[in-house]
Amino acid sequence: MVKLPGAAALGALAALFGALEVRAQDAPSPASTSAEQAEAQPIEVTIEGDKAPPGAVSLGRKQIQEMPGVLADPYRAIEVEPGVTPLTSGVPFYFVRGAPPGNVGYFFDGIQVPMLFHVGAGPGVIPSALVQRVELHLGPYPASFGRMAGAIVDAESAPARSDWRGEGVMRVVDVGGLVEGPLPDGAGSLLAGGHYAIGAEILSALVPAVDLSYWDYQARGSFKVSERGRLGVLAFGAYDYLATVEGDVRDVLLDSDFHRVDLRYDHELDDGGSLRVSTTLGLDRSRGLGVQDARDTRLHSRVTFKRPLGGGVLLRGGLDVALDVFDVVPGGAQECTTFLCDSGGLGSSTESELAEAFEVLFPSRLDLAVDG
Repeated sequence: MVKLPGAAALGALAALFGALEVRAQDAPSPASTSAEQAEAQPIEVTIEGDKAPPGAVSLGRKQIQEMPGVLADPYRAIEVEPGVTPLTSGVPFYFVRGAPPGNVGYFFDGIQVPMLFHVGAGPGVIPSALVQRVELHLGPYPASFGRMAGAIVDAESAPARSDWRGEGVMRVVDVGGLVEGPLPDGAGSLLAGGHYAIGAEILSALVPAVDLSYWDYQARGSFKVSERGRLGVLAFGAYDYLATVEGDVRDVLLDSDFHRVDLRYDHELDDGGSLRVSTTLGLDRSRGLGVQDARDTRLHSRVTFKRPLGGGVLLRGGLDVALDVFDVVPGGAQECTTFLCDSGGLGSSTESELAEAFEVLFPSRLDLAVDG
């Protein structure tokens, strides 16, 4: 709860708090107070709501939907915040307080997302209907994220619904939607959604110089297993392909996909705290651009708890274990690129040297990280 002398600060605080409840206290009546007295006498305003953590900015869903220029996309909404600079105008990759885009971590419900937008600057791979709010951690971020050198952007998923809802979208480039419904007897809910670039197929047919394709999917199940326990399953993923074609020359600019399956159990404790145990399986794949195939198979397990200690003090703790298996196949049969075709190729010796250098710089390996 924050008390401010006067209503002039509402505009500045609305950008930080999201959904707010505003209540005026002891406001002078217009009938009994002149305009000059109203200006001289301060008004005490009480603002109540979910405040963002220290060093973070929180944007609610309603605020994102009403924000001009971001197309209701939750991850694009952060570009209006101070200290956030797009890499190029119209491209949704950002420098955050000087940190380059590669050092900025993007998460959805605590799950790291390797690719936010289709074909780099297109629509988001996470639909806005599945996002409750977005938090931008500009300064020190919670230890539960870790392993990032720059800022953190975390989108919180919308809570499971006890009634039916559905949303659809039809654009020039793609169609998609989302539907969610409850299970019988209040046992939980199920959700399914996705997008397919049907317009991209038409564009590729009308403009032979461009070959474009993408799709994404989302699925979620929430099941009540006890009075205080709930089991959740979340799966989402996306695929992107972009190439330019000129005669027999095909430049593959992007050919990648990723998939996530998250299984979690949430339990409410007697003292008002909570416990969460979760495991995420992930697969990231990329083809072309110097490799025949590169993949990252990930297993990420987390245990976290929260416990209020009274007096506004909240105790948090947990354990985080991540295992990544990188499998890189360099070289291989590569499609002809503009440079190679125009120059007549690099030659067998140069190609061999590049393949050897690639194996040294990007070897197959196994990474293990443990945080507590």
